[in-house]
Amino acid sequence: MKKSVLCINPWIYDFAAYDYWSKPLGLLYLAAFLRERGVAVDFIDCLDKWHPELLRRQQRSQPKVNLYGIGHFHREIAPKPESITFIPRHFARYGLPEDIFLAELKSRPRPDAILVTSFMTYWYMGPQRVVELCREVFPGVPIVLGGIYASLMPEHAQRVIQPDYLITGPGEYPLAELLADLLPMPSLREQLPAHIDDFPPPAFDLLRKNDYLIAMTSRGCPFRCTFCATYKVDSAFTQRRPEAVVAEILSQTERFSVQDVAFYDDALLMQPERRIKPILREIIASQRPLRFHTPNGLHARYIDEELADLMYRSGFKTIRLSLESVAKERLRDIHNKITPGEMTRAVQYLVKAGYAPGQ
Repeated sequence: MKKSVLCINPWIYDFAAYDYWSKPLGLLYLAAFLRERGVAVDFIDCLDKWHPELLRRQQRSQPKVNLYGIGHFHREIAPKPESITFIPRHFARYGLPEDIFLAELKSRPRPDAILVTSFMTYWYMGPQRVVELCREVFPGVPIVLGGIYASLMPEHAQRVIQPDYLITGPGEYPLAELLADLLPMPSLREQLPAHIDDFPPPAFDLLRKNDYLIAMTSRGCPFRCTFCATYKVDSAFTQRRPEAVVAEILSQTERFSVQDVAFYDDALLMQPERRIKPILREIIASQRPLRFHTPNGLHARYIDEELADLMYRSGFKTIRLSLESVAKERLRDIHNKITPGEMTRAVQYLVKAGYAPGQ
């Protein structure tokens, strides 16, 4: 019998939360990687807006989302942590009602390991509660915690969540090493992929419904801005081959009948002549009616007239440009990566390409 893992995307606990192209991309990459290497993978998404029981209770046939597939998560008021009781706003758990999650958990066969991801550091209550319930339903099953919170605050995560194992940074290699001994499956540590493009695409098929997909042309960021923790989550800046990115986007959007793709890159426009421009030329040549979105701020310095035109013709619909500050002392903190003049020029190029101001 195959060894099995259960992957869980936890709730969000916060004053507000919104599905703004939010997918557990790291966990889906890990799921695809493990499945390709012979591990049976199951998945529970606490942020599943398409769960049939949730829709039944909401008296809806489908969740309320906008043209691009983004929308509100289900919300239930929750007790505030003591440290923020002074804030005069409702605190809530976003995602499935707890009883639906418990029913999902109890319907699964006992896994050999449970993988829980984490996002913002202040959302730690989501993985904390998931781990508590997993231990009630599957006592003795080892729980592995990874993700952004686990990487940035490992001591806090170890103390508060108390996972059996904690992984920091990119998870494929350390998880393969851990599960090779834990399952045990020694083959997991053999012939590991040497390049980022050698990994399989994210296992989007594990999600109940895909309103949109996520793509990455690179991992990490070459900058070390004082306000950003990306380099602490992934210290390397690894770039994918443009042809591999295009092939993945075209095949995945066709497979899941999806038009909308959000880029998760922290440095999407770096080295534009070698990366993003070839990608967009191929997308245009494919004549596919795709729509692209950039939830992360773009490095406007690299937007020249040609790139603005390529972005418009390839279908970029949501563009966010980063201008962290115009103060000289703050610009030094961000390596002078953008100036007001460069921002103005980028906006002018985008407007000339066809974008309306404020679009």
